[in-house]
Amino acid sequence: MEPTSESPLINQPQTYRSTKARRRTISIALAILVVIAIGITAVVTTSGENKARRSGVAYTTGDPLVWTAMDASAYGACALVNSGQVKCWGRNNKGQLGNGTTTNSNVPVFVSNISSATSIRAGSYHSCAVLTDGTIKCWGDNSSRQLADGTTTNRTSPVSVLGIPTTSGATATSVSTGDNFSCAVLTGGRIKCWGDNYYGQLGDGTTTIRTSPVSVLGIPTTSGATATSVSSSGMHSCAVLTDGTIKCWGLNNWAQLGITVPNSTYRSTPLLVPDISNATSVSTGGAHSCALLSDNSMKCWGNNSEGQVGNDSYNAAAAPLYVPGIATATSISTGEKHSCAMLTGGTIKCWGYNPSGQLGTEVGIASRSPIPVVNQDTSTVTSISGGSEHACALLTGGAINCWGLNNYGQLGISGTTSSRTPVSVPSP
Repeated sequence: MEPTSESPLINQPQTYRSTKARRRTISIALAILVVIAIGITAVVTTSGENKARRSGVAYTTGDPLVWTAMDASAYGACALVNSGQVKCWGRNNKGQLGNGTTTNSNVPVFVSNISSATSIRAGSYHSCAVLTDGTIKCWGDNSSRQLADGTTTNRTSPVSVLGIPTTSGATATSVSTGDNFSCAVLTGGRIKCWGDNYYGQLGDGTTTIRTSPVSVLGIPTTSGATATSVSSSGMHSCAVLTDGTIKCWGLNNWAQLGITVPNSTYRSTPLLVPDISNATSVSTGGAHSCALLSDNSMKCWGNNSEGQVGNDSYNAAAAPLYVPGIATATSISTGEKHSCAMLTGGTIKCWGYNPSGQLGTEVGIASRSPIPVVNQDTSTVTSISGGSEHACALLTGGAINCWGLNNYGQLGISGTTSSRTPVSVPSP
């Protein structure tokens, strides 16, 4: 307590000696009070920190490691561990597993020097992770500057993306990886992309390769709608906006942008996808795209040569079409030439190209309409992700199942034997 003008300790007449003695007594008392106060503060602070750790962080040192998120790449997959670490498996010719080597791995291996990841995306030959501080690290192929580290050198270990955070302080909330480019949603709902731009897949109105992130034009929109998510694959990207609409940009040779453009096979600025105003998520495949709608239905558009649009035909869809039989979807994903949806209750249905069993059925023929993945514990599925010719599902409790082609070890099991039905990836 600070002394006041009413304090008897400083206002009563005192002799020099008694005043000095009393001052010494007061000093000792104050010192004791300060020590006690510091001790109480330390106890309270420590207790608060421990409570924050318990309530805000799912992992503490010594806890069992479990998978919390995953993303299938073209020829493998990466998964987030509850510790904030990342593991990848499959093809590694460009260092896309991030473990300091270029050796394929048929079992998950830790990505070097990442311990605080919040999300991951695995592309064809490179991968990226968003960290807790809103920065991004990427690794793998860098021939088109898709790692944004200022070089064209492939990286077998993660490097920081230059320019994020931005000069205005915006940080990344999510990241997505296409064939040779990357895009990120930033705080405030803007999108920045970098890397290859031959087909305008960076959305900046040019076809110039970018060594550092550039802003996608037209997002936010003139009406103020901002991006909630972005999906990049092949050579195009699509973003869901806060008003439920979707905008796409990049290569459009199969109408994968959701609209035909006369005398043009690409668009370097975002196009509004027609007939969609209630989207909650979007997923881009090799040359097709699909959207999950707020009523749990699903629309797809673009290349349909293998039935991947799911409309019971092989005709390309120049505009979004409902996928018959999908009315209770909670999660969707598109692979190179196939698509999958997780339905209420955990059932997974897939359709499209199927030579390697990526539809999760024992019959290796394409399907133009959704068919259930067999031998999958439907009560535990929380999300799905499709690769080139394989797919994976994350289960409640932190397990992962994969199925399909396994020539590079993309199923994450010991060996390279493909499986037409789900197999379990070893725990981290």
